[in-house]
Amino acid sequence: MLDSAAADWQHARAALAAEVPRVTALIRSVSRPDAAAVGEWNARQVAVHLSHAWTALPALARGEAEAPLTSVGELAAFTTTMVAGDDESDLAALAARIDTAAAGFLDHVATRSGDEESPWLLDGVTASLLTFAGHLLNETTVHGWDIARSQGVRWRLHPRRVALTLRRFVFPMLAHVDPRELVVQERAAELSACYEIRVRGSDRVYLTFDHGAVHVHTSQPRAVDCHISADPVAFFLVMWGRMSQWPPTLRGQLLAWGRRPWLGPRLRTLLRNP
Repeated sequence: MLDSAAADWQHARAALAAEVPRVTALIRSVSRPDAAAVGEWNARQVAVHLSHAWTALPALARGEAEAPLTSVGELAAFTTTMVAGDDESDLAALAARIDTAAAGFLDHVATRSGDEESPWLLDGVTASLLTFAGHLLNETTVHGWDIARSQGVRWRLHPRRVALTLRRFVFPMLAHVDPRELVVQERAAELSACYEIRVRGSDRVYLTFDHGAVHVHTSQPRAVDCHISADPVAFFLVMWGRMSQWPPTLRGQLLAWGRRPWLGPRLRTLLRNP
């Protein structure tokens, strides 16, 4: 039997092989490229950004590029500048760019172990190939959602693939960056609390907030103040700011309990997107 990391490595490659053609077909079908998608970006700009992710991350994974950032706080300005400087308007060309990059990445990792490491986006930070795959799956998943929503297209997210993204990229990313950088300081500066996050169909993760810093643990570090049981898709969309937490809460997809259950709804407000 495969261990969990080896099983996730197989699953991640299979998930990318399935999700990329689905998203590039969606990009080719876009009829309103100027439709608002996320933030200030329209559908075309989101597709441009996704193509950049698929160009940059595999290059880093292959050791062909150097980390472009010194802190995660630079990411928003970096990606905005990259998108503004790319005037490609042919959606089919953007889709082909992604298809080609994905094929190259999957070919590169086909015979490699998921625990091999390469420099990541942040200077001095390395990531395993499994984390790179999780990052690419995250980008493909969330931005496929953005593009589909901009076109009024129903778009299903696969719960098992989303759980993998959370387990192998989102939580590890939070653990690797400066523990204060993604915390909303004015809301967490006085907070001392431990959350247990139970993503359904995945592992438990513990987040401790300590006066403006957040730390990620795979085993319980101290008494838990708030337990959260979360449907993976609902949790993913809420944490990336694509959905209000209240509809999934009312549907039982997000449940909080414990000695300080009121901390449950506060979690999303304590963290900011990079």
